[in-house]
Amino acid sequence: MSRIITVYENFYKPDGSELAIGGVETYLKNLFPIMQELGHEVELHQAGIKPFQREYNGVKIYAHVVDRSKAKTRNRQLLEEAVKGADKENDVLFFGGATNTAPNDFKHSLTVQHGVHFDIPRHQDFSHERNIRRVFPKSLKAYGIIDALDHAKTIVCVDHNFPNWYRTCVAYPDKKFYVVPNFTDIPDVDCVRGKFGSLDSSGSSDDQTVRIISARRWKVHRGAHLFADVSERLLKKYPNVDITVAGTGPDEGYMHDKLDSFPNAHFMVYGSEDSLKIHLDKQIAVVPTLGSEGTSLSLLEAMAAGCAVVATNVGGMTNIIINEYNGLMVSPDTDELEAAVARLIEDRDLRERLAAKAYETVKDSFNLKKWQDSWRRVLMNELPK
Repeated sequence: MSRIITVYENFYKPDGSELAIGGVETYLKNLFPIMQELGHEVELHQAGIKPFQREYNGVKIYAHVVDRSKAKTRNRQLLEEAVKGADKENDVLFFGGATNTAPNDFKHSLTVQHGVHFDIPRHQDFSHERNIRRVFPKSLKAYGIIDALDHAKTIVCVDHNFPNWYRTCVAYPDKKFYVVPNFTDIPDVDCVRGKFGSLDSSGSSDDQTVRIISARRWKVHRGAHLFADVSERLLKKYPNVDITVAGTGPDEGYMHDKLDSFPNAHFMVYGSEDSLKIHLDKQIAVVPTLGSEGTSLSLLEAMAAGCAVVATNVGGMTNIIINEYNGLMVSPDTDELEAAVARLIEDRDLRERLAAKAYETVKDSFNLKKWQDSWRRVLMNELPK
């Protein structure tokens, strides 16, 4: 079997003190055992402020000191270190993300495209004049992604949004694409059954409080301002609403300014391992992304926890939600989002029906086993025997 040489910038923190925390890191932690199960030897090369070696569940980790000021320079230097002594005919080059690719002449190479990022609105002023000025910079970002993918022969995408976009931009697409959506753990149905029937999530039919949550890394493009503005309106209108803002990020200050004066608005910090748990006593979850979203983990986890969800029609979320069937899907617009959440607050039957279908959707189509089986097929098809 082959040796899989993985290149990714920060599986461990740059000083080697501890594992880095993030979606891609979690993705790799779940993917490496599948590679090993198929008999491949796996190693990972990353950037560091000093050289170090670690081992993570049988995967050898090597850190190299490279210039991290520019992504292309970092990627090129990291690849040079990673492939010293490699057999380019039989070894496999695996880029942990499409932002890690660099020119190479390996016979077997693949990467994961975790979602586009050039779709992020740059301004709230969407005037025609400003839009014209922004077309060229956004086109350059789009071209940068196409160029990066030229360095891998096989691309695994987390949603169908990306390969569709790629085909519209590239005249003669010759890349092999696989779509392997993200996954979530699925709690036992007994943990969430009360949300689908006559009892609310607290187990009491007398409790009329409607609990809403949005859990993410709070940045503008993740919908921080959008959710704060909508939450302020809802809290003024509905005395029975309780809203939890979960997570941290550079735009949480804006959210505090908007919501701190409301006694039924709460802020909390959570670890990724607790994401399902913090949704279990909530009835509604909101995923208010403006841009840069694949098959959203926040959305999948909320659905698995039995929440009725409202999501924006961005990126791979359109591969998860069928509007009015297993959730509500709206444009990333304040009025639309407020109206959708208000419907769920006022209509308990709708809330419970969508929550039940949401749980069924992720249980059947976005579970860990399905993801593992899909990746096994990719590796068995694309890696040397």
